[in-house]
Amino acid sequence: MVTPLTYSLRTIEPTGFGSGWASGVVSAALGLIGLGAVLCFRFPELLTTPEATAVALTSRGVLMLTDGLLALAAGALPRRR
Repeated sequence: MVTPLTYSLRTIEPTGFGSGWASGVVSAALGLIGLGAVLCFRFPELLTTPEATAVALTSRGVLMLTDGLLALAAGALPRRR
């Protein structure tokens, strides 16, 4: 059985290591997650709970979000050999 997700990910292009396919899928997924995060910060009363909003808007919540973003950025940078 072919699901819509399986059908949309089918391709005749190479999908092996080094082709860039996996990084493209990961970057698209992270882009959608980032868009969701921006919408949650823009419209917290509609998209989050009051408890999550209270944590995210404190200095500790901002620090945790900043640390997470820095960790993602550090993981994306090329390593020196």
